[in-house]
Formats: sequence, C-alpha cells, structure tokens
Amino acid sequence: MSGIAVVQTAFLGDIVLTTPLLREIKRVRPELKLTVVTTALGRDILSGHPAIDSILVHDKRGADRGPAGVWRAMKALRELKLDAIVAAQRSSRTGLLVRGSGAQQRIGFANAPGRWAYTDRVPWVGTEHATRRYLALSTPLGGSPAKADPTPMLAVSDHSRATIAALLANAGVREADRVLAIAHANEALLQSSSAAPRTRPCAARSPRAPEERFPFSPASRASPTFRLSLLARRRSSETTAEQGTSPPRWGRRSW
Repeated sequence: MSGIAVVQTAFLGDIVLTTPLLREIKRVRPELKLTVVTTALGRDILSGHPAIDSILVHDKRGADRGPAGVWRAMKALRELKLDAIVAAQRSSRTGLLVRGSGAQQRIGFANAPGRWAYTDRVPWVGTEHATRRYLALSTPLGGSPAKADPTPMLAVSDHSRATIAALLANAGVREADRVLAIAHANEALLQSSSAAPRTRPCAARSPRAPEERFPFSPASRASPTFRLSLLARRRSSETTAEQGTSPPRWGRRSW
C-alpha cells in the first residue's frame, strides 16, 4: 500500500475523537502516506498532528457545497492514487466520496447510509465510546482497536499556547490556578443569576449517553474560570457580529 485517506467532515468533536484512529492506522501502516479529508475548521485543529501527512479540505457547507463540490473532492482523491480509504463519517455524502475515490479497499460502518460504497463493513456498536467505534475502523487494515490508546490528541503550536496564555492572563487567571473549561451549549444557563444552586441535564437527547448533571452555584459563577467562559462567549459573539455572519446552527444535520 502506498496511500490511505480518512474522511471525517462532521462536527468538531467528532473530528477530535477520530484522532486515535489516525494514530492507530499510522502505527500499523507507517509506510502509508495518510491523508485526512476534513472541514476548514478540522484542518486548523489537525494541523501538525504527527500521524497526518496531508490534509484535504472539503468545505461541504461553503465552496464545496452541492454536487460540484462532491465531484471536485472525488477528483482530488483520485489524484492521490489511494489504495484504501476509511469513512469515519456515516453520511451518504461520505459514501459518494469513498466510492469515487478510486481506492480498491473502502472501509466504513455497516449501518451507514453510504455502506453500499464499502468493501469492508465494520459493526457500529452504540454502547461503546465514540473513540472505540472509530478505532474499530482500523481492523481491516490490521489495527488492534482493543489494545489501542483511545485518548484523543491534538498538536498545539507555540502561537496557540501564547494566545491562550494571554487570554487567561487578561481574565485574571494566574498560571498556578487550576482551570476548568466548560463547553456549554445553553447560553441561558450561563446568564442565569438565581441565588439557589441549580442543575441542568446534559446530553439527555442521546439515548446512548448517561444523563449528567452539573451544579452552578453563585460562588462558581463568580470564579475566574466561569468569568473566562463568559468572556470567550462574548468575544465569539462580538466577532460574529463584526463579520456580519450568523452563529452556527448546531441543530442542523451533518450530511
């Protein structure tokens, strides 16, 4: 084999959770040139990853939207002369990309809408963590999902470290402080000013994920970490307003 590609153009979290798969493929097939097909945001966070040799951006909601974008992506994949391609995303669009890639071995999940395009269908086990499900895709390539490290990993540049250090300093967070990062999806929760401690269910919409509850007391809302989270949210909103764009619609289906 001379080249392999992994297609993952889903949301940011899915892209991050795919990194153990990339690492396992590189471990068992170090001679391969590994290309990742992902979004523009995915390119930004995956750049510098030691397992990745090249990144092909597929802007499915922008410049590559529609049939013409799919055709351009298939053409770019064919130029790579791939021996194998892995569909980490289960969409029909990914099935089209995989089928049109020219790769002889096409790996994907057995329950995916695009499964008709695969030569190797891997069971999708809903009770397993996403990293383990993605790692299972390495099996047809000789990987060992059960023994592989499921820890996601991203390369962090010196510029990114400096940027975060400045943001923390501006928010009054000292270097010795212990910081909790909150990836919140409910702005009303952050803006709540009730005096009584409150709990809100998270991930309740997913039948596979256990319900989790996180208390937010007045004391926690007054902490430097919580203020930093509010600061990041406000700056993101200000940037969106300056650019004249709309915030992302997280409820949209990732096709």
